[in-house]
Amino acid sequence: MKFFKIWIAVQVVVLLVYTLFVGQSQGWDLLAVFFGDIQRLGWPGQFNLDFSMMLGVSALWVLWRNRFGPKGV
Repeated sequence: MKFFKIWIAVQVVVLLVYTLFVGQSQGWDLLAVFFGDIQRLGWPGQFNLDFSMMLGVSALWVLWRNRFGPKGV
């Protein structure tokens, strides 16, 4: 269990540092970049669309599993 907590902490730190570098070099307008990639019909857009759909399916499953109650939201 301790290894898992350390691994999660390392991942969070790496993601935060990476996000800071990307935000400084490309700007902080994530949604314009995200949907712009989808609109250009390239591989980055395909990944973004797939990722969005998987997040949507996961969210619907959590909601359904909790009978669309407050706990699921």
